[in-house]
Amino acid sequence: MKAAFNFEWFISEEIANVVGEENLARIALSQITEARETGDTQGELWIAINGSEHKGYWSLNIDEQEIDEDEDACSHESVASIEVNEPSPFMALSQRQIHLKRWPLMRGVTGEDNVLGHSASVAHIGLMMALIANKNGADFDLTEVLVYGLLHDLQEVVCQDVAQPSKNSSPELAAAFDAFEKKALKAMIGTLPTALQDFYTTHLSPSPEVKTLIKNADIYDALRKSQDECEAGNHKEFGLAYSRLQQEVKTRSETNTYLKEFHQTFGQAYSWSFDKLVAHSHI
Repeated sequence: MKAAFNFEWFISEEIANVVGEENLARIALSQITEARETGDTQGELWIAINGSEHKGYWSLNIDEQEIDEDEDACSHESVASIEVNEPSPFMALSQRQIHLKRWPLMRGVTGEDNVLGHSASVAHIGLMMALIANKNGADFDLTEVLVYGLLHDLQEVVCQDVAQPSKNSSPELAAAFDAFEKKALKAMIGTLPTALQDFYTTHLSPSPEVKTLIKNADIYDALRKSQDECEAGNHKEFGLAYSRLQQEVKTRSETNTYLKEFHQTFGQAYSWSFDKLVAHSHI
């Protein structure tokens, strides 16, 4: 498959020179990669500079004749499985996520996050978002939501949690990482006994709606972490990420009302102390 990203920032030459072409490209590619995870082929970009918001636009051109439909990491084609009675490394390997540090290049002051804990948080947030959506007429399968939330970063035990600026430094590198992650995930499923593979294959290829919901939960968990860091005074490391994530949640809330309701209902309390949380709960 051949693909080409096109993007343009709607900013003055003076501002572009201040930010730098490399930084503008890195920010654009990061936002494009996130949008591609939900299947988008075009959309808006945004950047906050000196308190002012500036926008851009991106699009993806794909050579359809070279797309191989069988490249899906979790397609239902058979994958190599372990021999009967052979020990499977799947559970031990997947639970190594607890040793994978998130935000690896950023100095935190509120304690280290790991991928396993992050995945549990995303599943919990995603479940609440699904309940809110279902209350308002949606029909999310809660099992699908929970399983995909828990396992959405499973491939990182093989690929590691690579920093987004590195992963998205060019379209070619982003595509290479995407292919690597898909291959790693497929290989991990292949370490399961044959009778157990179909469940993981199915739930790691969720519906577009569930994939979008978990992406929203993923972003919200990152927002929560960035907020914690900034409220602890660590604006140097997390200030830009916090601003970007706030805007991203705001933008996504326009088309995902369950995200807006989740934030309105639960967001404020993330800033409370433990004593205030307990007092407010009358525990």
